[in-house]
Amino acid sequence: MLLVPTHAFTDRSTQHANVIAAAEEAGVKHLVYTPIIRKAGSEFELPQVTEPDTFTIKALEASDLRSTILGHPPYIESLQGYIGDNAFESGVRVPAGDGKVASASREDLAEAQAVVLTDPGHEGKTYALHGAPAVSFSDVAEILSEIRGTAVHYVPLSDEEYLEHIVAGGLPGPVAEFVLSWVHAINGGEWDDQPGDLERLLGREPTTIAEFLRDYPATAQ
Repeated sequence: MLLVPTHAFTDRSTQHANVIAAAEEAGVKHLVYTPIIRKAGSEFELPQVTEPDTFTIKALEASDLRSTILGHPPYIESLQGYIGDNAFESGVRVPAGDGKVASASREDLAEAQAVVLTDPGHEGKTYALHGAPAVSFSDVAEILSEIRGTAVHYVPLSDEEYLEHIVAGGLPGPVAEFVLSWVHAINGGEWDDQPGDLERLLGREPTTIAEFLRDYPATAQ
């Protein structure tokens, strides 16, 4: 059984506890959970995400289920949400920071999940499914410049300027604050490790951010 965290801004912990209890009652033998990756010993807290993840992992450990933890990095597909739809014209406008993120595509993560669900030997293990290579937002600007053939600038903003920028782009205030939390974590290097678990499960190199941006219709115009 695969348990994907429910939406943020809901009672994730209660919902996940209900799933675990139902799985035990139904006789599920193996449950796979996909929390956000956290570095060992990290005190990083992401609102609506890390606390229910920690709760769920402890609930699994206390249950009679065999489980596998498939830690996920931020999705490559979320990158456009951080930098906006018009980065080619306005630049990569985000709060300043040189941290990097080893994002992975949803397609690659889904394939890795399928491997763990269908192949034996993954019970009791914890994986960190980073993509590769890790890139910073300034690196993203360089990648976009190469794709377009003209300079796309990295434009550091204050938090206030960034919130104004993405709210003007259509995001409600609370969602904009949530997005800012992810950008802060990326700038802090929370997901910059590359242990190779995703590549080993896939049996091939995962999709890179450069490959995704080159092929993604919204950025390839």
